[in-house]
Formats: sequence, C-alpha cells, structure tokens
Amino acid sequence: MAKTVIHNDLKTLLPFISALIISLLLSWAACDFLGRTEAQISDKEWQWIASDAPIERRIIIVDIDEASTIKYGAWPWPREQVAKLSRRINELGASLQIVDMIFTAEQAGDHQLAAQFKQHPTVLAEILALNADDSTQAGTLIAGQAMAQCADNYPTANAYIANNSTIAASTAAAGHITPHIDRDGVVRRLPAFICQNDKAYPALALSALATGIGGGHFELHSSDAWLQAKHTLRHPELPEIGIPLSEAHDILLPWWLPRQALISISATEILAGTLDENLLQGAWVIIGSSAFGTGDTLPTPQAKIVDGVEVHVQLLSALLDNKIPYQPQGANYLQALWILAITGFMALLLRFKGRLAIYAPPLVGLSLVALTLLLQVLLLANQHIWLSAITVIIYTLLLGCFLAIKGYADTWVENQRLYNNLSSYLPKHAAKLIASQDPISTMAAHHEQVFVMYVDLRNFSNWCEQLPAEQIGAILHSFYKTVTETVDKHGGQTEKYIGDAVLAVWREGDQGILPAAQQLLQDIEQLFGEESNNQELPPLGLGIGIEKGEILAGSFGPAQRREYAILGKTVSTAIQLQEMTIELALPILIGEQAAQQWQASENLETQGKFMLTGLPSGMEIFTPV
Repeated sequence: MAKTVIHNDLKTLLPFISALIISLLLSWAACDFLGRTEAQISDKEWQWIASDAPIERRIIIVDIDEASTIKYGAWPWPREQVAKLSRRINELGASLQIVDMIFTAEQAGDHQLAAQFKQHPTVLAEILALNADDSTQAGTLIAGQAMAQCADNYPTANAYIANNSTIAASTAAAGHITPHIDRDGVVRRLPAFICQNDKAYPALALSALATGIGGGHFELHSSDAWLQAKHTLRHPELPEIGIPLSEAHDILLPWWLPRQALISISATEILAGTLDENLLQGAWVIIGSSAFGTGDTLPTPQAKIVDGVEVHVQLLSALLDNKIPYQPQGANYLQALWILAITGFMALLLRFKGRLAIYAPPLVGLSLVALTLLLQVLLLANQHIWLSAITVIIYTLLLGCFLAIKGYADTWVENQRLYNNLSSYLPKHAAKLIASQDPISTMAAHHEQVFVMYVDLRNFSNWCEQLPAEQIGAILHSFYKTVTETVDKHGGQTEKYIGDAVLAVWREGDQGILPAAQQLLQDIEQLFGEESNNQELPPLGLGIGIEKGEILAGSFGPAQRREYAILGKTVSTAIQLQEMTIELALPILIGEQAAQQWQASENLETQGKFMLTGLPSGMEIFTPV
C-alpha cells in the first residue's frame, strides 16, 4: 500500500520536476538563442507601450537632412555654416544645444564655430571605442571625471575620436555616443561611462542633463535592496532622480516614445527662417544629421533603421522623467516566486478528469504565458522594472504539455477500464456515467435546459418485413453510426437509440443543430440512395423533430438493473414533430421554443399552429427555409 502511494506521488510530481529541470537546462544551453528571442519579444512590448505616448516637446531634433545638403551643400559643411545654424538656433530661444557630431579635422572656421558654441550652453559628442581593431586616438577628449578605480566600474576604451582642440576648448561639456550592440545587431544598452586613462567619460545624454541643470558630476551609489538596481547614478542637483545601472554599469535604454512623437526639424527651415519662432523656445536641441552618407543609423527596438540621434532623445526624455528601466537585484527571486505561483495554480488542474485533464493544462498554460507577458509589460510601464520571463515561459509551456500528457495517460487508463467492464453492454456515455458513481437504487436525475433532436428512419419497418435480418442490421448500424458522428461533430450528444430512431441533445450552444440536421439529410440520401431504388419497397428517408426546453435526465430502476434516460414534454414534442413530418411532407420541423431562440439568426418559415398531444394549446411549427 505504501509503495502504491509513493508511486502515485512520484507520478504526480513528475511533470513538475521534469518541466523545471528541462526549462533550466534549456535556459543554460540555449541562452544565446533564448536571449535573442526574449529581446525581440521585449522590442514588441516597447512598441506597444510607446504607442500612445504624447509628443515630446522639451527635446527637439534639428536634422541636417537630404533637403539641407541639397540646398546648402554636401556634408560636412564648412564650420561657418554650422556656426550660422547654431547661432540661429540660439536666437530662436533654445536653452541647450547638444551636438551629435564630431569635428575632428582642423578647418578654417574652427575659431568662428568655437566662438559660437561659447555663446550658449553646448554639449559636444565624442566616440570612445570598445574593442576597436586599432588604437586610433584623434582629437581632444574633454569632460572626463577623474576616478581612481575607473576600470573596475566601467568599460575601458582602446581608441577614441574627439573634437579638435579648438572646438573642444569651446565648452566643458561632452559625452560619448558609443552604444552596446547586442548579438542581433540591435541597440538596447548604453555604457553610462567609458574609461580612458583613469577618467570616466559620461554618455551624451548624461552630460546634457548635467549641463542643463548647471553642471556638476554624477556620483555612483550601490544598494543591497533586492527590488533596486545594484548601482545607481545620482546628481547633487537632482537628489530625487536615480539612474539605475546594470551590473555591467550599463543603462538599459528606454523607448517610451514612438518615433512619431519626436519632433524633428530640417536645418533648412532654421537657416531659411521659415520655422515657427516659438517652437524652440526653452527647448533642448539635439543637432544631428540623417543625410545619406553620414552613416549615423542603427537598428533599435522601434525600427531596423533609426537615426542615432533618436537614441539620445529617448534616453534624455526618460532621464528628465526619471523613468529609466532596470532589472532589480532580486530578479531571480521574483522569477522563482512566479514559477512557484504558476506551479500551485497548475497543480489545481490535477483534479480535472477526462478531456479537461487533457485540454485544460495547455490552454491554462498558454493563458499563464499571456499573463506573464502582461505582468512583464505592466511592471515595465508602471514601475520601470524589466524582468526576464523566458525561463518562466518555457517552464509554463512544458508543464502544460506534461500535465496534458499525464491527463491523457490517466484518461486512457480510465477509459480502458470502462471499456473492459461496461462498453460491451452499454453506450459509452452511459457507461462513463455509471462508472463514475457507486450503485444506487434510488432515482438519480436532474433537470436541464437543452435542445432535443429526434431523428427517425422512415419506412424502415417496411424494409424489415422484406429483407434478411443481416441486411436490416447493416442498414440500422449505418444509420446509427452516421447520426452519431454527425451529432458529435456539431456539438451534440446522442442519448439513445430507439428502434429505427435516434434521440440527441445539445446542452451547450445551439449553432450546430440545424447544420447537423441538414447534413444528416444529405448523408442519409448518399448512404441509402442506391438501395432506395428498390421499386418493391418505399424509399428510406429521414424525419427530424427539434424542440428546446426542460428535460429530466438521469438513471432509473433498481440497483441491479438501471436504465439511463431523458424524459419530459420537450422530448415528447420533438417525437411528435418528427411524426408530423410525414403529414406535412417536410423533412425537418422545429418547435416554437427552438424557433424563438433562432428567430434572429436563422431563416425559418412558419407552417401554422397545430394541436400536439400533452399541450394545452396549439403550437406554431416552423421549418428551415
């Protein structure tokens, strides 16, 4: 007995243990593939979250686009032309200019451009390359923050490209524009700082934020709170804003804004003086170039080809709103808790029997996967927390499949036992009902609201008198088989074979009844059409009566001899309707209650009112057109 209990317990736990082990192994063995898959799912989530965001008016892009290069010459422009553009932006009221381009080569006009940059707050761009093929060091790096253990906290550049010394001397603010490229080529992360010669150089957006609030440096803080990021950047002037970093000290790039929410103005409009003078008033302006040949495009979660300047706008906007997404230190614990909750919920499905035990686990599993993704989106959208869900999803799907397999195996064993004991003597549905309860000698019945269909094989009695028993048996067998298959196919249940008639009901849904009746007419015609050509016998045909109402369903008789049956006025009405099909020469007749149910969805034709046995008044009878 004890061995049996242990065996059953192990059999119950096996789907859960197997799903957990396999999901963990897959997460480890196929981490690259699964990581790319989850990243692509996350991209879709970002697109959905950003779909209804308002237009960003605090940060505006001034784009040296194709129209600008056509009118004012190919890029790179003379420094004087860039200075003119910067001066015009300043005149229109911009409070900060962020230059997403690098002026490395010395040219005539550098002093004029530098002088213009000194007239207003300006942030320059620099490239600090990570793992570059060569160690190019061009230009003069500025805005580095001295840090004794810089390389212990941030990645180290082995090459850089910066502005020439004249341009670099025009401002104290600059930031790097070097993103991390994921294995699928998409930009989703950005180093907060990059080290070079024991100095940490901030990202362009961080430098712009610091410049916009009056300068100063960011400070790195650490935390042990499991719902917080391991590292956080804070600025003395913005104590309420914390910029969470990953363990690698990267910023998880935000994409709260759809691309259409970004305001991009052609440099042509500014230089030509056609721009609304109030549009740039007080705004932070990022000057970039999308003209063909500039090469500043990259794939992001929002599109395969995006101008690099959009990355800075997205990050800067999120910094201003204090909405930088992050993965908390306790992410693994949160995943474990969610897996535990899913396990408990899925364990409730072990109570299901029959088809529910087979179909419920995968369907519930898919629902839980959808719920997991929804929670992932809600956490990101409302709490700015990004949690990996791929292991949870794999576990849930595997568990749903394994529980379905277990349910199928259990159902097969149960059905096999029922088949061995009862199926030789009773219809399958009655056998299952009897097998599910102990023998009783009392009436076990209940009331139901159902649709009843009574199908009679016309003229079969005449054939019985003329044909051999074997042939009659074959005809009856084919009739029963055809009716049962058609009824089951259309969502009904065959309740009883009554001589040359079949009684069927629909307990859930009513859309399959008329199609089933009409298909039966066609199937019986095809099945017995050739045999009905016998001129000595009347042709075989169908009469079908349909009605809706209450029935009494259950088992009757003593414990040693039970009978399952359905009774009631609805059944007798359906039988009488079938009998009237001969008088009215119509194959299908529908009762008043069923017709009322279908009056809006089916095309029915009334045949008038008729008196039926057991009814106090006449009933209006219908037939499908």
